[in-house]
Amino acid sequence: RFFAIDGTNYGYEFPLRDEELANARSYLSTLPGQNTIVFNRYGSPHGKLFSKDMSCKLITEINLLYPDARIIMLCPPEHRAPTLEIKRELGYSNVYAATHIETIRDSAAIIRESDSVVTTDTSIVHIACAYEKPQVCVYRDRDELALWRPFSDKAVSLLPVPPSRDVNDVDMNAFRQALAKTRSLYAAGG
Repeated sequence: RFFAIDGTNYGYEFPLRDEELANARSYLSTLPGQNTIVFNRYGSPHGKLFSKDMSCKLITEINLLYPDARIIMLCPPEHRAPTLEIKRELGYSNVYAATHIETIRDSAAIIRESDSVVTTDTSIVHIACAYEKPQVCVYRDRDELALWRPFSDKAVSLLPVPPSRDVNDVDMNAFRQALAKTRSLYAAGG
């Protein structure tokens, strides 16, 4: 305890306005399917971007494990064109690009209404933690993981195959296992 603060509470909060939640719910209500998996390919620093090829591989794996789910690709304004290109290339009827997103709060509202998350961005990791969502998060290296790790037993963290520091070098078998774990966490009640 420091200044009468209990240092063991690692809880997160990310409050949203009713209007933001209503917009997310309205968007999701237009899409078929019940379960929602959020996929975010963008991270802040260089080296934290899932390539087009890796995004297609990861979304294909998600689709194999969750064939009836809707997969929502977060799509901030500056990344709309490549996200839409990935959607077109995949051709899956259950994959959507959330082109209405303008702010991180719009993304947070979609995450709040989702069932699980796959991301390489730490802000999205911690938003998912705030809403206690099962998630797969990919970090560049152990130092980054130690600094920005999620404080959630519902998060599965992955690293690239050494010696790489590129998130595109994540082991696909490890990714499949992480997805299966998030599925069991969701099935067990989130």
